[in-house]
Amino acid sequence: QPFWLKLVLHMFLLVFRAGFWAAQPLNPRHQCNGVCRRGQAVLQRAAGKHEQLQERARREASLLAPRLGRLRELHTAGILSAADVCVAYILAYLQVRHGKRRFAGRRAESPALSPEVDVLARPQQASAQLEDDRLRDIFDPPSARELNKLGLEHQASLRDLIQRARLIRMPEHVATCLSNFYLGLRPLTLCWRIPSPEELLEMQAAGSRCVSALTSEHALQVVYGHRDCLDMLTHDLAHMEKFVEANHYWQQVGFFEFLRVVAATADRKPWSHAFGNRWRLSWNYVSADMNAVANHLLLTFRSQLEVAIARLTLTDAGLLTPRNKDEDAALANEHADVCPRAAVADWEPALRDAGLMGRFHASFASEWHRLMNRYLEAVEVRFPGITSRQGFQKLSDYSEVASSDLGSDFSTWPRPTAQALLQATEVGEHCDKSLGG
Repeated sequence: QPFWLKLVLHMFLLVFRAGFWAAQPLNPRHQCNGVCRRGQAVLQRAAGKHEQLQERARREASLLAPRLGRLRELHTAGILSAADVCVAYILAYLQVRHGKRRFAGRRAESPALSPEVDVLARPQQASAQLEDDRLRDIFDPPSARELNKLGLEHQASLRDLIQRARLIRMPEHVATCLSNFYLGLRPLTLCWRIPSPEELLEMQAAGSRCVSALTSEHALQVVYGHRDCLDMLTHDLAHMEKFVEANHYWQQVGFFEFLRVVAATADRKPWSHAFGNRWRLSWNYVSADMNAVANHLLLTFRSQLEVAIARLTLTDAGLLTPRNKDEDAALANEHADVCPRAAVADWEPALRDAGLMGRFHASFASEWHRLMNRYLEAVEVRFPGITSRQGFQKLSDYSEVASSDLGSDFSTWPRPTAQALLQATEVGEHCDKSLGG
């Protein structure tokens, strides 16, 4: 890679902590005017599946509520750690749902553990023994025969169990996440409710995520989108694994700090009122329900903002169609993981026909430039010297420095000016395409 590209990427590592995760976008073939739609047969099957999940949740709720209520009491009393709560929660669910068929066998290898430097480490957590009589109110302890098959001693703990056993119908990331959680290498916050998107953004900007363990009989009867309460907990663990995946943790922390410091202020004021329900879902998705490489996060956020401003431009001109208005109104009660399609190409024909392309480009460029300037100001306060007054003036200057001349210590690398760094984030036809702008 040329030096200028390496330099810009490293700058974003410090500013945005940029990185990649292969998040899958919605399939454009299933979308119409930005809202995900599927064929009628698919919708009918989805409705039938949802009803089946809802009926199962209603059947299980009365059996789970006392077990999980007791689980919460033991945690409050300091008997069970947060990691223990997650393991016991899963075991309670599996016992109610599958009876004695909780274990799918012994693991061939222990779950992979992360290096401590890759995350914001916390103290290690203790683990209760499986034979503790107080756990019998939550789940039946493994029999001597089951322990033998799993290669566990009678004094084994909940932590030992999750590291040695394959639990039925549990994805691999569950054991990996919980094993690291015990060691303090997964900065999870245990919640007994579902936090708001605003709370999740604050958590991620501070380097943590939540894991929700819902325990009330009312909550246990609810299917959230296509997930019951057990799925919600394991989904939270999946998000944590994506948060720390492939050394992208610190990069994502930087991106969510950008949203918290700069963009959230704008969203709470003019954006939330001007952009409608579609923007609310887009913002909630990017800020609270998406973990990816930060350049991918940044591009997704930029695309969603671009579409929001395109719609606002048409709205101000009185040209947003009744169909578009009806679709936005239909999203008023949506709170699940719905992400409207963000492709400005869907809106360009209407903008071009109305002669509004220039106004749209100017409005978006002005808003984006304002955001980036405000964030760079905040970064320069937090990290004095991140830019240089006499440094590179433009991106093309970077190509003159050979990568072989650089050392391994990024702090000694030549610094760009603030203007050059802003140029790397600019949008529009003038921007450098090699940077994905």
